[in-house]
Amino acid sequence: MLELRGELKDNHIFPKRSFSWYQDPDFRMVLKALGVNSLLVMGGEAHVCLFQTGLVILKHEELSLYLLANGVSSRKAIDRDLAI
Repeated sequence: MLELRGELKDNHIFPKRSFSWYQDPDFRMVLKALGVNSLLVMGGEAHVCLFQTGLVILKHEELSLYLLANGVSSRKAIDRDLAI
């Protein structure tokens, strides 16, 4: 992530404030302004944070959602495996 940070504009970096980062209204506003119609999800704690993010997106938005399976993790392997 540190290597990418230099490529991103400050208004495209969002602190995580809840299990689902998609609940951040500023993040949703930027996605809509950019005309984003699909998201690639990856990160840690697949069974909690990524799962919650996916649920919120699929329930409330008309976005294509993709999961990068080898880009997710959990502290316990079984949690990761069950999540994906």
